[in-house]
Amino acid sequence: WTLALLVEVMQTGMQSDVMFYNTVLSACAKASQWQHAVCLLRSMASESLPATVVSYNAVLVRCPWRMAVLQEEAERFGDLTVVTYNSLMSLFSDEGRWQ
Repeated sequence: WTLALLVEVMQTGMQSDVMFYNTVLSACAKASQWQHAVCLLRSMASESLPATVVSYNAVLVRCPWRMAVLQEEAERFGDLTVVTYNSLMSLFSDEGRWQ
């Protein structure tokens, strides 16, 4: 339903913003639709919307390529945020890879 909403917004010509995209990214990640989340993250640039740390962290949570996403986030924003590190620690703990 989340992607259908995004398509509807785009088709109607309504203006989407970074907050809207971040909401859709988070919803996709929570629904384990990380492939769609990664595509949306990439499409933000074509919409002239700069992805934020929040955008990357939303994708990072569920993406099996999280290290590639993390590297891209670090290259784009420099230092990673406490939220990013906390997300990674939580993920690794959940996966039993906390050491």
